[in-house]
Amino acid sequence: MRRRVGAIALTTAAVLVGTTACSGGTTGGDSDKPEGDGTVTVFHRWTESHKDAVENTLERCNAELPDIEIEISSVPPGDYEVQLPVTLSSASPPDIYALWPGGRPLFQAENGVIAPITDFYNETVAPRYVEGVNLGATEVDGEVYVMPFNVQPNEFYYRTDVFEELGLSAPTTWDEFVDVTEKIAASGVTPIILGSSLGWEPLLWFDYLVMRTAGPEFRARLMQGEESYLDPKVVEAMDLWADLLEAGAFNDNITSISWDEMTPAMADGRAAMMLMGPWAVDALTNSGLVPGQDFEAFPFPEIDPSAGPSAEGAMEGWATSGARDNAEDVYAVLDCFSSTAQATEYVQEFPVLSPNREVTLDVFSDEVRPFAEGWKALTEEGSFQQNLELATSPQVTDVAKREFARFLANPDEAQRVLEALEQASQQAFGS
Repeated sequence: MRRRVGAIALTTAAVLVGTTACSGGTTGGDSDKPEGDGTVTVFHRWTESHKDAVENTLERCNAELPDIEIEISSVPPGDYEVQLPVTLSSASPPDIYALWPGGRPLFQAENGVIAPITDFYNETVAPRYVEGVNLGATEVDGEVYVMPFNVQPNEFYYRTDVFEELGLSAPTTWDEFVDVTEKIAASGVTPIILGSSLGWEPLLWFDYLVMRTAGPEFRARLMQGEESYLDPKVVEAMDLWADLLEAGAFNDNITSISWDEMTPAMADGRAAMMLMGPWAVDALTNSGLVPGQDFEAFPFPEIDPSAGPSAEGAMEGWATSGARDNAEDVYAVLDCFSSTAQATEYVQEFPVLSPNREVTLDVFSDEVRPFAEGWKALTEEGSFQQNLELATSPQVTDVAKREFARFLANPDEAQRVLEALEQASQQAFGS
């Protein structure tokens, strides 16, 4: 297996997304495509321990598939969003690349740079996956473009020592949550650490506040342009967020830090809580904290009981460009990656949930297993939805990343932020 280090080169011609159509069906045999040569190229965005887990899995698959040579290239997450559309429109797009089910695949399908894998997925992958993931992988056009390989619900991670010293318990309702933040703030510790420099971090907050006030069904329609960002329910969610900001529940430097700078604040005790995905367990552990001893987790608190149970997060997966006539080799790699044996080793290296129903929680260490039980409950109890960045049009996402940073710096801008989101949604969905 060959690994190419660093970024894929950018070319001016390639910037015109969609000019080199790479549309593909669910089977090979297209004589207009370049023939396969026994290689399968893979492009991804992961770093550090997640990169190791992904590439180790691909290396094991390479050993299982002696007639295929897997070539890997990657760039950091911050560069991936810029380089992916460029490389997909180039003369040699990757055969397999990292993507999420949701709004992105449909946008790429419109531009002819992604191939549906529906038949392969339904025949080979779906029988081994839990039904909720299969539903999430199926887009509104009925096609499957992305094969998920992990499920990452977001929840609060908190320092147990801070809570114990103040006699606090994990809150289950919004009133309890507000009370907890006030008592932590009075102790001199920052209640909640949040960054926004990458843009996606605040989206988790907006998602949950809307789901907890208006319900997951409303929020799903909002993501598809069928509800308004100016709806009173959305305004209520923003008001609750603004109240927290104005009460001093967050750090002062929100707009200048990103998620990877949130972890050190938790590790050294400057902050007590953060809303994040399962990768936080790995990050906090690598910072010297002991899972279950120094930190634990709790779901986003209930606001309106009538909203019902729900969770948001991400399903990460692999998409295919269909640019070459090598579908059989591409599917062999995806089949291997999603197999029980490889999925088990993958989550042992990088502790997240596998969509493979045969990967049990017993594979996790004693320290991580309680967190995994919580992740499983979040994905099975009620509605599980992709986060805003993945669930709606990229046009709306781009505005959300910019405008929520504005709101966090000045909560009085809430109405202006919602108006900008509504305008973007109407432009994207034609409503």
